[in-house]
Amino acid sequence: MYSAAAMRLVSFLCTSVRNVTAFINVNLFLIEGPDETRHYVWIKNMSRFVARRTKHDGQTFVCNHCLRPFRNKYTLDRNVSNCQRHPAQDVKYPDPKNPKESVLEFRKYAARFHLPFYLVCYFESFLTPIDPNEDVDATKVTNLIDEHNVCGFACHRVSEYSQYQTDPFVYSGPGVIDAFYDHVMQESRTISDILANDHDMDPLTDTQQTDYDGMTTC
Repeated sequence: MYSAAAMRLVSFLCTSVRNVTAFINVNLFLIEGPDETRHYVWIKNMSRFVARRTKHDGQTFVCNHCLRPFRNKYTLDRNVSNCQRHPAQDVKYPDPKNPKESVLEFRKYAARFHLPFYLVCYFESFLTPIDPNEDVDATKVTNLIDEHNVCGFACHRVSEYSQYQTDPFVYSGPGVIDAFYDHVMQESRTISDILANDHDMDPLTDTQQTDYDGMTTC
């Protein structure tokens, strides 16, 4: 099986007998095999090549830089003048042999921000049928049938300091969103009061002092 790796726009410089020079753009599709073999395929019709990018029933005019289809040549010409300022689009697939490219994983550990408190919230809702006589946006493709109505929530304050961690607060009844905001604002005031109460730092243990003295970077 071959996987499509990229599409290249190749320009050929043609010179006729009369010394008339012109550039002819030929679209080539680069196919790479598992054994590092490469083949170029001529794309005769760019409109058919990207036909699934639009719901337009008919020929489209495709920009060779961003591969975006347009319904008419006038719109294409307006786009090309701006699109040529940037490099042509090149689709590159991740290397399956390189875990840093093929595996989605959080690696910016140095960019983490320490949070002494955070709230974990969970909402419950039930589906309510939508009135078929209700006005809806006719231009949307999605057909709306039901909508989610919130009926309750649970909120849990989490902290690395066990004395400030609370049991989950659970609410179910009318005015769920109002009750949720009231609870969150109360948690905000409580946490602000805790953070405003400064205490002296506990002395470092012998192990912590040794680790601190051996540090070379902050």
